[in-house]
Amino acid sequence: MNTLVVIGGSAGSFRIATELLACMKKDPQRAVVVCLHRWKEKATEFVKTLTAKAPATAMEITDKMPLLPGHIYVVPSNYHMYVSDNGSFILTNEEEYSFSRPSIDICFSELARVYREKVTAILLSGANNDGAEGVTAVLNNGGKAIIQLPSECEISVMTDAAIEANPTATVLPVSEIKKQLAF
Repeated sequence: MNTLVVIGGSAGSFRIATELLACMKKDPQRAVVVCLHRWKEKATEFVKTLTAKAPATAMEITDKMPLLPGHIYVVPSNYHMYVSDNGSFILTNEEEYSFSRPSIDICFSELARVYREKVTAILLSGANNDGAEGVTAVLNNGGKAIIQLPSECEISVMTDAAIEANPTATVLPVSEIKKQLAF
C-alpha cells in the first residue's frame, strides 16, 4: 500500500466526505478509511451511497478484517477502530472518547501508528473536538493532515479545535481538498 487516506467528520461532513471520495481516481495501491459520527440505522444507506459514487466498493469494517489497498472501509457506528501491527482492524465498544464512538482521534492515531508517513488524514465539519488529537498523531508520525476551512463547515467546532492544536496543519477549502485527492 502506497497511501492511506482517512477521512473523519461529524455534523455537516457526510455530503462532503461523499464528494471527496467521488473525485478520487481508482488506485489499487491506496486504501481509504472513513470515520464519521453517524446513527447505526443510517449505516447501510451511507455505504451504498459511497459505493455508488466512489472509485471502489465501500464496505463496513468487521472485527479482524484485513486493511488492504484498493478498498474503501467505513468504521461502523458505535465501535472504536484500532489496527493490529499486521494491519487488521480491531473493533471495540469501550467507553466513548471525546463524547464519540467511533472516535476520530482513535482512528487517526491508530492508522498513524501503524502506517506512519503513508497516512493522509482529512478532518471535516463537526460539533465537538474529536479529531484534534488524531491530527497531531498523524503529523507526529510523518503523515499529512488536511483540515477543512472552518468558514466552509456547517459546524466548525471540530476543525477549530484541530487547528488550535496543530497551527501548522494544512487548512483548505473543499475545492482544494478535492484537487489534492484527484490523483
